[in-house]
Amino acid sequence: KKFQYAREVSSPDGPLVSLYLALLTYNIENEEKERLISYLKLPKTIAQTLRDAAEIKSKMLQLADIRLKPSAVYRLLKGYSMQSLTAGIISGDSTAARQNIKLYVNKMRMVKPMLTGEDLIKMGIPQGPRIKEVLGKLLEARLDGEVKTRRDEERLVENWVKD
Repeated sequence: KKFQYAREVSSPDGPLVSLYLALLTYNIENEEKERLISYLKLPKTIAQTLRDAAEIKSKMLQLADIRLKPSAVYRLLKGYSMQSLTAGIISGDSTAARQNIKLYVNKMRMVKPMLTGEDLIKMGIPQGPRIKEVLGKLLEARLDGEVKTRRDEERLVENWVKD
């Protein structure tokens, strides 16, 4: 049933081997998974997908929290491969967690602030790590619906500069 669903969501090309293996190994312990990876001499990318799927599984309780802000969902899932995220959608026990992963895959992962690092420098933010920090805060504000337009982002940054 899970493989059938994997074929449906992966069309037209069909699922990759890494998704099938992530689904097969979803419920086994990490030690056993590592032994399997070693025994089969899996390529790094496939091995990483299996490990990522295990990490996503370990976050299911947090992802199931219906009070979780979109920015928190983003932070929990950022950086994982599509195959491991898809394994979480297919194999996760919690409907709320699966919905949060779907929301991340379909919308959140493509959200970016409208302002750029260059815009922030023009607004008085000094070059360096502070730019990345402000862009991260802008992304969170956008994900959580606190800003919708470029002007909203500019106002938010102006308020931060004042503080």
